[in-house]
Amino acid sequence: SYSFCTLLGRGKKEMRYLPGSILTHKNDTAAKYRVVSCDEGEGHTVSRIGTNEPFEKIKSDEFERDPVIDLRVTETTGVGMFSGRPVKQGELIWEEDEGGKNGPEFANLCFNEAEDSKEGRLVANGFGDSNQIFFTISRVNHSCNPNCQVVVRGCTATLHACIDVPIGTEITISYIDLLCPASERCAQLKDNFHFSCLCESCSAASPSSDARRVRLSDLFSLGPTLSLSTPEVPLEIRSLLMEEGLHECFLWSDCYRFYYVCEEDPRLARGYLEDALRFAVLGGGPHSEQSRELTQLLE
Repeated sequence: SYSFCTLLGRGKKEMRYLPGSILTHKNDTAAKYRVVSCDEGEGHTVSRIGTNEPFEKIKSDEFERDPVIDLRVTETTGVGMFSGRPVKQGELIWEEDEGGKNGPEFANLCFNEAEDSKEGRLVANGFGDSNQIFFTISRVNHSCNPNCQVVVRGCTATLHACIDVPIGTEITISYIDLLCPASERCAQLKDNFHFSCLCESCSAASPSSDARRVRLSDLFSLGPTLSLSTPEVPLEIRSLLMEEGLHECFLWSDCYRFYYVCEEDPRLARGYLEDALRFAVLGGGPHSEQSRELTQLLE
């Protein structure tokens, strides 16, 4: 639930924040506020996250931008989320409960003509079959070589860093299956999310890159058929992932496949399974589908 208040500038020129920006109160850094609107001459309207407090007027100079999440206008993707400080691999960047599908915060998720309707906004910004909306996490842009991962469990979403994210770097996730040719990825994104992908992986796509991703998809499908007689398969997977720059995003699956190769040696297999779980938790948190599956195998 949310409360709304207006930030007043006391005659000073106000800092202007983009709608969706996360602010903290200088005297209470635990309190988080999300900017709903910024109207010139009228200040910001914000919602205090997780409270039922009544409306109140707050002075703008008592607020500052959240130290982790920084919303900016980008040259190619509209509004993007950037790291306000260095983020470590596995760090929980943001966690939030599902938001409503009406009201000004939902309306702020409209970034192009295709999203200028409730249905279009839900498809472009929602998660899962029911198009769950998360007012902050739904603002994270796509990349075919992402540095973060979103996990939705029930009505709660978490955003974790798959790799170390330097300060000022755009935070990205994948909206689609990454292991297909660039032309297929671009077509999926255009048809389902109404934008043309201009990420580095697509802009610099090549036949060799496409071939590596298709080969990875084929190898990943082998899964439990691997054994000590096929040790070359996980080694090929690792090599291809490193060539594509996806190695750290798929570390859990890398170790998982070595687990199958070594299954005839219980001690060695368990070691790889524990490594797989560790990397799965780093990339997507303890409640991701991969983490839960690996935890069950270890029990």
